Order: sequence, then C-alpha cells, then structure tokens
Amino acid sequence: MSGLASRAPPPIDLPNPLTPDTHLRTTQALRYLRENHNYHVGDTTLPSLRSKGGGPVFYAAGKVVTYTVRDLDGWVAQKRARSFTSTADRRARGMAGAGFP
Repeated sequence: MSGLASRAPPPIDLPNPLTPDTHLRTTQALRYLRENHNYHVGDTTLPSLRSKGGGPVFYAAGKVVTYTVRDLDGWVAQKRARSFTSTADRRARGMAGAGFP
C-alpha cells in the first residue's frame, strides 16, 4: 500500500440561512435537492441537463455555475406535477399526446 488512505470527500456545506435568492453551486444544489426535496439525481444530471435542456434555470459567470433555491424549488414542483401513477392516470388527465408519451 502506498500509504495514501482513501478518503471520502469533505461534506458539502450549504449557506445558512437559505433564502429563495441564495445561489448554490452544482454540488450544493444536488445536496439541497436530496435533503430538502428527497429528490435524488445523479452527480452528472444537472451538468447534463444544462447542455440538453430540461433542468432548472442556472446562472453562469465564467466557469462558475449557480442555481437559486427558488429555481430549484420551482423545477422540482414542475417535475412532480408531471408525475403519474400509471399510464391510465396520464390518459385520464388528458395528457397523452400533449407532449407526453
């Protein structure tokens, strides 16, 4: 063994207090989604959605990307509003063919 121990990354701190206008870096946004909305997305999901579309609004200053708490909350609310319990539920809500498979 090389003497270098494998270490877990340090915990990601969230600003305190969090307000709707608080800006969070990507890793902080992921933690916020997991802890405050029980919405678990992979570490590469937000960066991927930034290029593909469909993610929360983000702000960029050079290479620094941030998300506001307000935008994250709105994105999760929008995603949950599109949740269905079955394909029959989706059809019953009149969603089939309206941008929904």
